[in-house]
Amino acid sequence: MRLALATLAIPLLGLAAALGGDGDVDSQTKPKAPASPIRKSNARPALTHAGEFDEAEALAFVGEHHPELARVLAALKPMDPKEYRAAILELTQVSRTLADVKARNPRRYEVALDAWKANSRVELIAAQLAGSPTEELRSQLRLAIEAKVDAEVRRHRFELEQAEAAAKKAREALDRLETNRDALIEARFRALQPRKPPKSKRPADGKPAVGPSNQPASPNGEDRR
Repeated sequence: MRLALATLAIPLLGLAAALGGDGDVDSQTKPKAPASPIRKSNARPALTHAGEFDEAEALAFVGEHHPELARVLAALKPMDPKEYRAAILELTQVSRTLADVKARNPRRYEVALDAWKANSRVELIAAQLAGSPTEELRSQLRLAIEAKVDAEVRRHRFELEQAEAAAKKAREALDRLETNRDALIEARFRALQPRKPPKSKRPADGKPAVGPSNQPASPNGEDRR
């Protein structure tokens, strides 16, 4: 029972699958034995500071987005504190990574969150099926896999839209440069020329110009202006 809970508690896989990098097609189609992703994943971000372990934050995140996993974690905590802490560390990182994505791009956040939830549910059901192979769990697993594939389709469609928008902007910038190449070169060349100091103006007869200090004073001692 203890080993089963430890295996069920951590179907996280970080955010690699949610944000991109699912691997090649062959690796996705081959069946894999369910195992704790904390043990098998070497690519997840490391949490090195004690303050990064935030149990309340992690539980709030998983309670909102994967309640079934939250229940498994509650059962795991008194039975295997070490595995429980590892799961909380992983969930803390996932929660904060998604929060960063949300701040930068809300649409990307929604896509990434859906992908994480779908992937997490597949891993959890697969682990349950390994411990108790029933037709009900098999049916649930198929539905979960369908949802995961649909989430991947949405993610790839979103990424394609982003890439096409970036390509459109790049084409527009290129067109402007090519169309206005000569004028742009001349404008930049003139802008970088050293500025000449202004020359003082002299009268046509060569006499210095009369400034305020050279004007005769009025009889009462005031300047004539």
